[in-house]
Amino acid sequence: MEKQEFYIGIDIGGTTYKCGVVDADNNIVYKKSVPANSKVSADETLYEISLLIDDALNNYPNAKSIGMGVPGVVSNEGILKVAPNFPNWNNVDFGNFFSKKYSLPFTVDNDANAAATAELIAGKGINYQNFIYITIGTGVGGAIIIDKKIFKGTNGGAGEIGHLIIDLNYFDADLPKYRNGTIEELIGRQAIINSAKLQAKKYENSLLNSKNFLDGKDFFDVCDISKAANLGDEASIECLSKIGFYFGISIASLANIFDIPNFIIGGGISQSDFILDTAEKTAIERALPTVAKYLKIERARYLNETGIIGAALLGKFGI
Repeated sequence: MEKQEFYIGIDIGGTTYKCGVVDADNNIVYKKSVPANSKVSADETLYEISLLIDDALNNYPNAKSIGMGVPGVVSNEGILKVAPNFPNWNNVDFGNFFSKKYSLPFTVDNDANAAATAELIAGKGINYQNFIYITIGTGVGGAIIIDKKIFKGTNGGAGEIGHLIIDLNYFDADLPKYRNGTIEELIGRQAIINSAKLQAKKYENSLLNSKNFLDGKDFFDVCDISKAANLGDEASIECLSKIGFYFGISIASLANIFDIPNFIIGGGISQSDFILDTAEKTAIERALPTVAKYLKIERARYLNETGIIGAALLGKFGI
């Protein structure tokens, strides 16, 4: 009987560190996670991640590789140069640390590049020579695939779509200057919720003000806003229309710059048909005719645990 092959994938997120083992068919056969802590030192983080990997290896000692996705700019040498949501992580040498600690092949890259790898190898990107992957959730990340390869730029930071500046008048003194007016600040999860709260105040009869609609909750999340919009709730429609417009403008800009019409969208917020439909309509209207003619936005194949699967594939293929 042929021996089954397994690959370890680590997804470092803003709220959790996840470790999974993926089989040859990209199914997750083992998973464990621990809460993330953005305030601890890089050394403490490396130790926490090591414990997760150790547990995975105890359960799957014959795993063939380790891949990791981290939220920030990663150099070609595997050094995390900057992580906007982890202020204590600067020039962290993930590549050197884990390559020395474990005898298995180890690959680390930006988390959006890891997720895009899942689509490139086994998802909606299989048949595309070029495409742009965008993930929308707590924040906004992205990856640019050209000639079936992830374009990384000079310093490994290409594809930071969340830092595309689209509102020059947006200013928050609590933010680093490079984050003001960025698409991440305008369409990330918290931005959507904040926008919906403002709209709900304008419409007293909004479903977002109904505890019955919210099943007794004192708060609403993006899924509630999306559900309400589908039911015709004006506050929710205004909120998501604005979000979809911003997103569409960003996509049009990217399409114009790269002459790439294919966009694959992942992350939790990608499940909102309203946002994706509005974004596609806006992008087609605002992109150059040469690319608008072919422009298409589609939901990613992998929406759940994409980070683990993509990271495992990073390690498997040494991308």
